[in-house]
Amino acid sequence: FRSVSHMWESMEHPDPWGFQLRSIAARYREAGLDSVTWVFVDFMSLYQYKRSAEEDEFFRKGLNRMHWLYSHEIVQVDILSELTPEDKKFEGEIWVYNAVEDQVKPTQISELRLNNTPYELRGWCQSESEWSRLRMDVHGGCVPTPPDIFRKRMQRMRFTHRNDAEQVFLLQEKVFRDKCSRTSHLQLQELSADDLECLHGALQHYIQLQYIVVNGNTLKGQDAVAMLTSGAMDIQMESC
Repeated sequence: FRSVSHMWESMEHPDPWGFQLRSIAARYREAGLDSVTWVFVDFMSLYQYKRSAEEDEFFRKGLNRMHWLYSHEIVQVDILSELTPEDKKFEGEIWVYNAVEDQVKPTQISELRLNNTPYELRGWCQSESEWSRLRMDVHGGCVPTPPDIFRKRMQRMRFTHRNDAEQVFLLQEKVFRDKCSRTSHLQLQELSADDLECLHGALQHYIQLQYIVVNGNTLKGQDAVAMLTSGAMDIQMESC
């Protein structure tokens, strides 16, 4: 099972030029996936406009549980962080919902409300990225961010449709505390000095932690102390 974290390049349609679709298809083709793979893409997997009352109920249920699709241990998250390059854009029409006429109709791409905000400044994208870090295996650049640090970082984020900042803050905190409180094993690999500093603040939330395996990290004294005072009963350090 895989989930795709991607940008909406316009308010009406996430992928007006098909660049994201081609990118993820090429990535999966290169990976040589030889079995049935379920892929979650919000635009295709959740009901879009215009929704019936029943569809809207399913949409909201999906939205409220979407973090499972990025934080669950069995789900691989694929991040598409590149906007469509200028040389891949073209003039043309795509089918989108028109709120004024209350119908889906062909619309010129030039008439869409485009959004060129980069991945790292998008609120929901960063939420999905954060949820994907809440795993037993923690690699360099993927350390879970404690809620207080996340809230500070999110002050500069933007949202495609509306300002969902407070909703995102609360959801990230809920998911972080819930996942950390149930995690008993951590495998830490190739963490940078910044990763380790962030980890200091996160470790205190792993209240059920029993085992830590640290591999390929250059640890300073304060890093080792943080591991030893985490409450874990078994700590293994290799190539540190």
